[in-house]
Amino acid sequence: MNTSTLSAPSCGSVAPSVKQDFSLPASIIYYMTKNPSTSKLYSKMIQSCKYFFEKNSILVVYRMHNGTHICSNSDEECQENDEKCCINLDLSKIKSKIWLTNELHILSDSSNLLSLLRSKIYRSDITFLTIYEQRILFDDFKFFASSVTEVELRMVKIVHKNGSYVLLENILGAFPKIEKFTFAFNSNISVVTSSTLQNIINLQNLEFLHHFDFMCIPEIFDVKDFSDFIEYFDDVFCFFEFKENVSQEYKNQLDQLIDTIIESQIHGHVIWYPGQNPMKRKIMENRLKN
Repeated sequence: MNTSTLSAPSCGSVAPSVKQDFSLPASIIYYMTKNPSTSKLYSKMIQSCKYFFEKNSILVVYRMHNGTHICSNSDEECQENDEKCCINLDLSKIKSKIWLTNELHILSDSSNLLSLLRSKIYRSDITFLTIYEQRILFDDFKFFASSVTEVELRMVKIVHKNGSYVLLENILGAFPKIEKFTFAFNSNISVVTSSTLQNIINLQNLEFLHHFDFMCIPEIFDVKDFSDFIEYFDDVFCFFEFKENVSQEYKNQLDQLIDTIIESQIHGHVIWYPGQNPMKRKIMENRLKN
């Protein structure tokens, strides 16, 4: 097979030091450079010849914390390396694009971090997403949600461009492959309405869902809606933790739901609120182990 030498005349502006013979036409090599099919393939390409990185500079990142700490290895590999494979970076200064392959964790107050990160992304294939205490534009959020299977959102405010809050059912509906969903409510309950739980039941993207965690739940839902919710998701783990300031009347209604759960013999459903009957809570928790 004829070879084509990749140099400045054949593939555009390449550093003078780069000259590599390939058994493929230059046009195909150039296309491969600009359109790597997988992150593993791209990593092998840049290891074989620096031309690929110079023409399409991408940082392959297995996981990222707070936009400042990245690693290209799995957790196990990273621990074996004593985290020497991890790198700290200034996201605002890097010129390379980023290919996220597994995890993104934003755990501190970093204003507009998700928007900044989105502008740097070549591709996002993350399956794990954790966000704490952030105000996020819904468009940015949906960009990262498309591949996620497990998400944890705590004290997060997700808003439309006009500043209005995105409802919880629309947040959950942004994940086409969701398997585990954890959400902690904050003091602002604008993300929910009295119809939220029923709207979640009507979502069409929950075929893979096996785990629900709702924490710090406000006294806004009818307890019967939780009963209908649990009945509908009878094969899904559901953990509902309610706020400390729910009324005694509401607690009495929750107790009735707890009795129904215990009598049903269904495993994987737990209702928790401060001051509840410890024996009944233990029964529900013990069923999780069986």
